[in-house]
Amino acid sequence: MNTFRQLLVLGGVLLLMLLAALPAYTVVTMKDVERQLPPPGTFIEVEGARMHYVDQGRGPVVVLIHGLGGSSRNFSPIADELARSHRVIAIDRPGSGYSARPPARTPAIADQAGVITALLERLDIESAVVVGHSLGGAVALALALDHPHMVSGLVLLAPATTPFELETPLDNPMFERRWFQQLLAWTIAVPASRHFADDTLARIFKPQPVPEDFATAGGGLLARRPEQVMSNIRDLLALNAGLQHYRSRYAQLAVPVSVIYGEDDAILEPELHVGALQDLPMVSIERWPGIGHMVAHAQPERVLETIRRITIQPDVS
Repeated sequence: MNTFRQLLVLGGVLLLMLLAALPAYTVVTMKDVERQLPPPGTFIEVEGARMHYVDQGRGPVVVLIHGLGGSSRNFSPIADELARSHRVIAIDRPGSGYSARPPARTPAIADQAGVITALLERLDIESAVVVGHSLGGAVALALALDHPHMVSGLVLLAPATTPFELETPLDNPMFERRWFQQLLAWTIAVPASRHFADDTLARIFKPQPVPEDFATAGGGLLARRPEQVMSNIRDLLALNAGLQHYRSRYAQLAVPVSVIYGEDDAILEPELHVGALQDLPMVSIERWPGIGHMVAHAQPERVLETIRRITIQPDVS
């Protein structure tokens, strides 16, 4: 019995040491990531929170909105080239990259669109072509519907447009509890994301290879921070309700919309998400064979051509 008790005590001590070590590991990882990837742009106060964006070039304004777990760096294949002829504003969505989420705002896509509109108004932007990737495409649609004065056209890259089934374990109600999100983010999430990074990125880019510099130039390392982990969970949990709300309003879109899906997208099922937009007269849809979810990385020149084409189209409103 004494031996058994000693084993229990030893096991408890080891568990406590592990629980103490995981947050310490998370902090070290976070500091290392932020050292390697300092903010490349500018901070601005919006609704009581610091928002981060990169503003470059001159000409017609194009706003870039990244997807889940990303940052403004995700548009590295197209941003610099586009800035040769346009003013390009790449935004870290609220709660992502180096942007905080305003205290009065939720992760709902309507709130994200509202914060981005407030940021653009602070920059004296009257109207812009908005490019949204994946979850950023859902935010771009919300922006065009709720703040139509701000949007002259949309380019949607593999956008989420309709509710879809969340993968396990996010369908577990425990993930809706803030304390549980924080526990995960500060213990196992960061080491787990590091361990599974190669497999996760391979799926996101499939069938294209993961760019060798995506961790740095593409901002991939920024996902290894606890605040980003919590933001990702909250964004996903809020997404379907927003998509359900906006899906019935897509017919109200009053600007030209170009939509691009890769036929081999392993993240969002093209057939499901195309269906919500395909019968609308203002929407043109392209489906690119042999291309996955990261459309701008797979075919940057074709994406640039689409954006340039939208910027010279007249507003149909």
